[in-house]
Amino acid sequence: MSAFRSPPDSGHTLNGDQFDVWGQAVVTLVQRAAELSLEDVKRAMTIAHNHALQLRAAEDRIKQLEEEVKQLEARAIRAEGWLATIKKEVEEKLIAAIETNRTRQPLPSEN
Repeated sequence: MSAFRSPPDSGHTLNGDQFDVWGQAVVTLVQRAAELSLEDVKRAMTIAHNHALQLRAAEDRIKQLEEEVKQLEARAIRAEGWLATIKKEVEEKLIAAIETNRTRQPLPSEN
């Protein structure tokens, strides 16, 4: 930075005015570094906040989907129960009736 230059090589020691210039240059650099640091912190905080909001939304969505999975699992279990009941009824009523009718009726070739 131009405010922070090497003193001319005159072979003389620094006088009070030169200390003031150098001191002010250092203070200016420190202030600018602090400003840049604050800007970085603000930017990082904004990013972190946005990510926190996205994470919260994702967690809420996960909970919602987990609840839907539980409901669908319960429905699937009920459906499986009904399928077992229907299968049993078909086997006991329809298939048994068909088998009973086959044994009662003579085959066409037996006439």
